[in-house]
Amino acid sequence: MGLPATVEGQLHVLIPAGGSGTRLWPVSREGTPKFLLDVGTGEPLLLDAVRRALAVTAPDRIHIVTSAGYVEQTREITRPLGVVSVICEPEARDTCAAIALGSHIIALGDPGAVVVSTPADQFVPNDGPWRRAITALINAADDDRLACLGIVPTRPDTGFGYMYVAADDINVARPCAVTSFHEKPDAVTATSYLKGKRHLWNSGIMAWRAAAFGELVARCAPAVSEAVHQVAARGHADDQALRAWRRAPRAPIEPVLLEPAATSGRLNAVPAALDWRDLGSWTAVADMHAAGGEQDRLVLAHEAHNCSVTKTKGRHACRYVLVGVRDLVVVDCEDVVMIMHRGAAQDVKKVIGELTARGWADLT
Repeated sequence: MGLPATVEGQLHVLIPAGGSGTRLWPVSREGTPKFLLDVGTGEPLLLDAVRRALAVTAPDRIHIVTSAGYVEQTREITRPLGVVSVICEPEARDTCAAIALGSHIIALGDPGAVVVSTPADQFVPNDGPWRRAITALINAADDDRLACLGIVPTRPDTGFGYMYVAADDINVARPCAVTSFHEKPDAVTATSYLKGKRHLWNSGIMAWRAAAFGELVARCAPAVSEAVHQVAARGHADDQALRAWRRAPRAPIEPVLLEPAATSGRLNAVPAALDWRDLGSWTAVADMHAAGGEQDRLVLAHEAHNCSVTKTKGRHACRYVLVGVRDLVVVDCEDVVMIMHRGAAQDVKKVIGELTARGWADLT
């Protein structure tokens, strides 16, 4: 299955790259969000996203949208790969506003554009299954419908969002309608989703025709539509554009745009069975390293089970001895060591507010 001939020259890839540096603390900080970090893949996560985009389109049709504070770093690390379109949002407003801005600017340059949006903080091998999944995703996004890539669940994970689909049997690459979204369920609910076989993990990878997406934004989120038009026309530093941007809701794209699209029957899910990893927590990073069979010669584990150690480059000479413990994730930076239970990955960001109160603002 290949791309329609009319799509070949119109395919653009949008990479929203943001974050406040909390979920992968202490390696990520306010000035170094996770998409600029190397978490063990050998390069910043953003570059991995760019390489996936290059597998399906040309460098001049790859667009990164990020906040003003990260624009120069983003340009510096992506320029060698030929990426020149870095879109600046005035302030971080979560994925709804960022993606809407990126899609609108793409449409201004190419009104017939087909857009694939893929996050900057994931790891997916750049191979045949990826390209086939994106082809199926694009084919499911027509003039009226948006499409989301759904990952077929392999475990009852509580850290992911889920999509409920209207299909008795989920088959890879066969589109099915999305009826609702469910964000990070508890363990019992996640187990029921796995057993029911009607839910997919929400990968955050989406496709649409730029014109159809613009119409959806105008109808469901007029404040967002006004904001992106102002920023595109006036620039991200303009005072009037900034005021409009601040009136837009600070919200993810799912409740603002995708859920209304699902309710109106305009959202497809395309099931995929990929080696897909959302690296939004230290547990996910540890699982990625474990899947790769990596063993650190500087870690001695005695009666220690399901534990991992991640170090920044400046700490490679340090050695670690783990005795009689289980389910721990150790993250060692030059100025702080974090020891976390694997089940507490979603609580890391809660620590950030306590650092300043303790007088440790330098760690944020």
